[in-house]
Amino acid sequence: MFNLYRLFSMLILLVLSANAVAASPTPEQIAQFKKLPAAQQKMLASQYGMDLDQLQSLSLQSTSTINMNQPQETIQPRTLENAHKRDETEDVVSVDDLDMFGYDLFAGEPMSLTPLDDLPVPNNYILGVGDELQIKVFGKKTENYNLVIDREGSIYIPELGPFQVRGLTYQQARQDISKFIKRSMIGVETSVSLGKLKTIQVFVLGLAYKPGSYVVSSLSTATQAIKAAGGIDELGSLRHIQIKRNNIIIKTIDLYDLLISGDTSSDISLKQGDVVFIPLKKKTVSIYGAVKRPAIYELKNEINIDTVLSLAGGLAAEGEQKVQVTRKTNKGLQLYDIKLNSAESNKTFSMRNGDELLVGKSSDVYHNAVTLSGAVTNPGVYQWTRNSTVSDIVKSLKLDVNKDAELQNALLVREISPDHQIKVISFNLLEAISNPKSKLDIKLQADDQIIVLNKDNGGYNQSTLDQDLQFPNMPGRKTDLSANTRNNNVNYTNNTNGINNINANSKNSDINNVNNTSNSNYGSSGNSYNNIENSNVTSSYDNDELEISDLDDKSIAQNNAQAFRTELLKPIIAQLKAQADYQTPVQIVDIRGAVKFPGVYPLFEDADLQTLINIAGGLKEASYLTEGELSRMKLANGKTHIDYQKINIADAMASKNNANLKLESKDRIHIFTKPEWREDYKITLSGEVKFPGEYGFNRGETLYDVIERAGGLTEYAYPEGAVFARESLRKIEQEQLKYLHQQLRQEVSSLSFRRQSSSNPVQSNSAQSAMEMVDKLGTAEAVGRMSINLDKIMAQNKEQNVNLENQDFLYIPPLRKVISVIGYVQFPTSHIFEANKSINDYIALSGGAKKQADTDRVYVIRANGSVFVPNQSFWFSREDKPLMPGDTIVMPMDTDYMDKLTTFTSATQILYQLGVAWSAISN
Repeated sequence: MFNLYRLFSMLILLVLSANAVAASPTPEQIAQFKKLPAAQQKMLASQYGMDLDQLQSLSLQSTSTINMNQPQETIQPRTLENAHKRDETEDVVSVDDLDMFGYDLFAGEPMSLTPLDDLPVPNNYILGVGDELQIKVFGKKTENYNLVIDREGSIYIPELGPFQVRGLTYQQARQDISKFIKRSMIGVETSVSLGKLKTIQVFVLGLAYKPGSYVVSSLSTATQAIKAAGGIDELGSLRHIQIKRNNIIIKTIDLYDLLISGDTSSDISLKQGDVVFIPLKKKTVSIYGAVKRPAIYELKNEINIDTVLSLAGGLAAEGEQKVQVTRKTNKGLQLYDIKLNSAESNKTFSMRNGDELLVGKSSDVYHNAVTLSGAVTNPGVYQWTRNSTVSDIVKSLKLDVNKDAELQNALLVREISPDHQIKVISFNLLEAISNPKSKLDIKLQADDQIIVLNKDNGGYNQSTLDQDLQFPNMPGRKTDLSANTRNNNVNYTNNTNGINNINANSKNSDINNVNNTSNSNYGSSGNSYNNIENSNVTSSYDNDELEISDLDDKSIAQNNAQAFRTELLKPIIAQLKAQADYQTPVQIVDIRGAVKFPGVYPLFEDADLQTLINIAGGLKEASYLTEGELSRMKLANGKTHIDYQKINIADAMASKNNANLKLESKDRIHIFTKPEWREDYKITLSGEVKFPGEYGFNRGETLYDVIERAGGLTEYAYPEGAVFARESLRKIEQEQLKYLHQQLRQEVSSLSFRRQSSSNPVQSNSAQSAMEMVDKLGTAEAVGRMSINLDKIMAQNKEQNVNLENQDFLYIPPLRKVISVIGYVQFPTSHIFEANKSINDYIALSGGAKKQADTDRVYVIRANGSVFVPNQSFWFSREDKPLMPGDTIVMPMDTDYMDKLTTFTSATQILYQLGVAWSAISN
């Protein structure tokens, strides 16, 4: 700390001294001062009578000095005018996309004539007039000298006299100066370095970006002078740059040696008055396609194609061993196809100015290969030989196929014609692997594709689906197995020859959760509906237990398995559709109904009903084995019609009585579901029943039957307030809520539009608030509540009894002697039920109606969900229904309400307009 105070004491003294400018504190001292806490800075300034603002100003000046002393950039980057912006991952398909090679390296924008002096100095640098030597003497005596070589070639060392250095190298000068000082001064050491270098004036002429005279460092080379001039114009040559000294060409530089080979031997240092001349380029060729560096190149001594391609870095990995040359002649464009590394390319064919070389890409189609895809661990392309069989590709059931693979039924896709038409073969993968090289192990042909189908085991997740659908290209033709990238433009959703494409997601089960606590303002919610305990009806998929309803319902995993199989077969189906014509019907069949994977399948070779059912995943437990239906298209008298045929599924699966029919094009098989096969119907009872819980029921059972099975109602039950919810009603209500939300938005928007001309801001704010309320209502969820009279149901009133549906829900609250008042009253709350009090009495207990209330439209929501409107008519009278415990009185809002200020404002405007009109009439 003592040394720090001494340091800043010197800082303060330097600031106060008369020579403060000459001996200003160093930037390091200023930086240390700024690191001190503000209190210490203030204390130091006060101790030495220095203004703190003055010290901070000195700090800013020092920072500015530091920035000014930093090397300033004298050349800014420049983009070539004709440069093309293209994606490097894409192939160059046009000569117009090519850029001139090498010109961007030197392209710059000169900003000033400041010489380039931040260059390293070699030891063999020859000192001359104007060079600065920095000599430091330390030891017995410490001195720093910045000495400039004068016109006589000498430097003047204080106390020692002149010393001749012109013509010496930098290394020699260092040695000689050190020896000279040591001889003259005893007990000192020296350090000699170069400061500012002398500058020279050179000329960059010809087709430079900005030709002219430039002041550069004495160490500058020809390329540095070119860069100082902003580079070379695209009409200038990179291969014939001339260096002239005393009007004599001393060097010709080929910048391709630097750009391609990294050879800088020809880049000589310049001297005072040298001229860098850039002539016009004479001969160029364009090289594009499958080369490593497509561009327009300038030719020098390159004549044959092989040497020209070497300028572009040679062929890319996918480059073809031939070149197409386009040459401009008097008769037009002439094409030449030249094979590389041939006598023609090396000797006979010579390049000319303006030639265009296109190197094509070699084919990326696999040859002598087969493709494996589907439910396998390593889908991809595999080598094919003449003796290859299925077991050579899929060798191990444990290592090569997934656990959900269908081993009994796999498909083989084989090309049968040069135009890539295909056929499909069904085979048993398990037997092929278990009996290698036997007749069961199918011998493969080149370009075959093996498809291993998946089975429905409920364990196929979406990540597996996404991973396995990355198909390789079909061997033998450039065709992506993804149906979205095929070139045949087949629309898979359209009907083709009577076959409808099955949407794999069309049979997804619509499982919705009924959360009875979500609607807090529905009916008598203030009394009973909000207090439902354990009332969430959840899906059977929320837990890991298997229920009967899972046996015939599609879970998420099953839907993923269906989607995987659909995507796997989609390109095959598309190819079969595309190759069909008036002579060859489309080779596809359709199976639907109670099979695990319904959909469209290829009509495989020798297809029969049993095999198709197995390929579709097999029969479900719900399948009706006695009877099914086969629909087949027939052609008669030039017209098509569909024949329907009953089939026995059990006999077909057992191959009995010729029931295993041979399938034809566009056959459609419908596997029926067993009559009365259904999910496990259930209803949830909660609240005041003796044994609450979930109960199964048969079709036709009523609510009374289930309540009796649950032991009946408890002594505390309040059947008049029962809450009954139904899933089918909830879905209907949800759609109605969407429709009503749209209607409300339209009405509020229309109301807002009508009031835009109003000068009353209250109305505009009310319209905005109403729109916000409508948007909030749009988020409300339907409940599906149905009003029932449980008291009459328990009295065995058949007309009031309810036939049950799946996922029904019943909550029976306890008796609560409460009346609720909500809406536009002073204090919405609940009150103790008293039989002798009327609706107006309860409204008065809540403070009465607000000014915005519509007292003519008061209504009451019963505890069971029904609604009645009390007698409010002056002219006519009707019998009032008495209030009951659990009822809710609702005071609605008057949508046409206008406060006194608004009424007064409107009346004033009317009177004013009448006065203006009367005045106009009178005049």
